[in-house]
This record gives sequence, C-alpha cells and structure tokens, in this order.
Amino acid sequence: MLTPLLQQFRFARFLASALTANIGQNALSYTLLIVVIKETGSGIHTSLFVLCSLFPVIVLGLVAGVVVDHLPNKLTLATANAVRAVAVALLLYEPTNVWAIYVVASLLWTVQLFSSPAASSALPAILPMARISSGQALVDVVNLLAQLIGMVIFAPIVLKVIGPEPVYVVTAALYGVAAYLVLTIPDMTDQKMKRLRLQAESRRMQLVDVLSAGWRMLRADNVAFQAMVQYTLLGTATAIVVVLVPQYTEDVVRTKPENLVYIFSPAAAGLAVGLWLAPVLGRTVGNPAAARIGFAAFVSSIAGFAVSGLIADLVEEQGFLPLEEIADFFRVRMTVVVTMLLAFPGGVGAGIVGIATKAVLFERAPPEARGRIFATQNWASGVLSVVPTFLAGLVSSLVDVRFAIFILAFALAAVAIYARFGMQPWRGHSPAPG
Repeated sequence: MLTPLLQQFRFARFLASALTANIGQNALSYTLLIVVIKETGSGIHTSLFVLCSLFPVIVLGLVAGVVVDHLPNKLTLATANAVRAVAVALLLYEPTNVWAIYVVASLLWTVQLFSSPAASSALPAILPMARISSGQALVDVVNLLAQLIGMVIFAPIVLKVIGPEPVYVVTAALYGVAAYLVLTIPDMTDQKMKRLRLQAESRRMQLVDVLSAGWRMLRADNVAFQAMVQYTLLGTATAIVVVLVPQYTEDVVRTKPENLVYIFSPAAAGLAVGLWLAPVLGRTVGNPAAARIGFAAFVSSIAGFAVSGLIADLVEEQGFLPLEEIADFFRVRMTVVVTMLLAFPGGVGAGIVGIATKAVLFERAPPEARGRIFATQNWASGVLSVVPTFLAGLVSSLVDVRFAIFILAFALAAVAIYARFGMQPWRGHSPAPG
C-alpha cells in the first residue's frame, strides 16, 4: 500500500516538503540547544530555551487553530516555511548570542503553531480517508528520518568541526526548498471542511465560542479527552526531559552534553519500532488501549533513568556478561549501556502514543474542527508545561538530577491515572460517535 501512496504526486511532494523542513528543524533545535548549554552552562538557561517553545503556544495556541481553519493550508505552510528561512538567516549576524537565540527560537515556535495543525489538516485533503492511517505512518517515518539526518548526523558533526554558522545556512535553505515544494502541491484543503466552515460562519459564532470549541468537544468525549491527556503529558515530559538530559549526561553518564544525542540514539530506534507497532496494536486492542500501553512504556523508561546508576552498579557487582561485553567492546561506562537500553522502550512508547492518540482524534474529530482541536491540544500542552519546565531547570541545579527524574515519572503516572479514573466528561456537548 505504501508504494501507491508514494506514487501520488501530491502526497510525494507533501512528504518531500516535510522531510526538508524537518531536517532543518531538527538540526537547528540541536544546534541552538548545544550553543545555549556551552555559552551558559546553566540549567535555568536551558529551561528558558525550552520555554521559548511554550510561551507562543499559551498566547496564540487557540487563535492559531482558528486561523488554520479559515486559511488555505498551502498558504499557511508556504508562509510558515518562508518566515522560518528568514528568521534562521538572521542568526548569522549573532550566531552564539544567547538572547538572539531566544528571540529567534520564540519566532520559530510561533510559526510552528500554524504550520503543525495546517499539516495535520492537509493530510485528509491529500489522501482518501481509507489511506489516512498508512499516510500518517509514512509521515511519521519521514519525521523520524529527518531526526536521524538532522539531529544525529548533520548537526553534531558540523557543530563540532566548524561551528553553528553552516547549520544556520543549510537550515535556511531547507526551509526555502520546503516552501517551494508546498507551492507546487494543488488542492491541500478538504472541500467538505470548507463547506462546513462556511456554514459555521453563516451562524455567526462569537469568537469566544470558536476559541473554546475544541476544548468543549474534547471534554465532552471521554475517549478523545484521554487521548489529548496522554499526548499532552508526552509533550510536557519531553520538554522537561530536554532540560534534564544535559545535566543527567554530565552527572550520571559523566560525559559532555554534546554526546547526549548518541547516548540517547536508541530512543530514535525505539520510536521507529513504536511507529510500526502502533497500527498493529490499534487493530488488535484498539487505539485508546494502544495509547495507554505506549504511555506506560514511556513512563517506565523515564523511571528507569532515575535508578540507572543503581542498575549499572548491580550489573557490575553481579557480573551480567552480555552487558559487560557491550561496555568493553565500545569502551564505555556501564551507565552508558544502561542508559541506552532504557532509552529504547521510551522511544517505543512515545511512538505508540503519538500515532494512537492522533488516530483517536482523527476518528472522533469533526472535519471542520480538526484545526481547532489540534491547536487546543498544543495549547493545553504549552500551558501545563511552563511551570514544570522552569522548575526542572531550577531543581536540577539544586538536587540530584535523578531525584528530579523520579518526581517526573511519579507525576506523569499520577496525572494519567487521575485523568482516566477521576475525571468525568462534560455533558453540555455531544461527543463524537464511536
């Protein structure tokens, strides 16, 4: 089924634009993070960098959904890539200025608010509904490939050998290519969604109703709400982990932060497995149950990082030969081997959660409200991530980073359990069928 998908001109161009833009995005994200760490050496500054991705979500998250629902997807995506190309090019004037990086990062993430739901809304217009699942799987594979090329191969090598400037140049060029590719794709907006949108306009809904529509739909549908909670917690945890990982790499693994991309590379392999496994689990146990399984694996992986040192000591004391041989072969500490092994199930869980929760929302979201629902999800993730992300940088500077990781795992499990068993859906809005 995948080969016919690739043969479709519109979908092939869509994948090509996503690949080029995401290679640049991943290379740039890694480069900016490492520059901030090298220039400041501060967990709080790392938190500020991550917060640059969250504040735009809080301020413009819901508005972005309304804009996406009312503009052609082609215009939104092409403009977003063009703006990002210009913003990255401006970094060439101050390549290592931390405050300039914060400003540009904030602008890039503001643009992401519009491009991400636009891309999600464009997929049903490009592919027939029967092929959405296969198409989404290919999109996720492309995103994974972009992470491998941009974050694992290109950026670390160029940054270490030359510096950040070549990364900025290549990223700006990639965004420009992505903008051009989007412009060559005809008809990227669902015609049914257009008609429903016009009907909504004819009813002259108040702005506050439009902004809250996504939230009300999600809270009225318990299945969709659970998917949103799991996806939101995944995003929040990822933001916090980005803050904690540099400190963890130095204090626990005892290596330089720029090596973290290699130490945690098994997470990318796990993500690929999760992307493959998610549709299988979805067909076997249903997408909601698949999301719960993936989330449990993700939280268990994070909890394992909190005791990775104890696991490494236990392996060395008891003499578990396979792990000792791996450590000897690669000439690394046992904590490196344990960390890499723990990262794999975390990637598997993240991949399953990402696919399964999106599948639930695609199944249950009305076509005319998809942009608002995806934007509502992003907004909730941003709001819930601000305080924990800042506290993560502060706490990691004051206490053992493993304690902070343990608190994160405990909080994720507690919130997910409460959301599933302790919250009831709102009754004022009809849930989606199913």
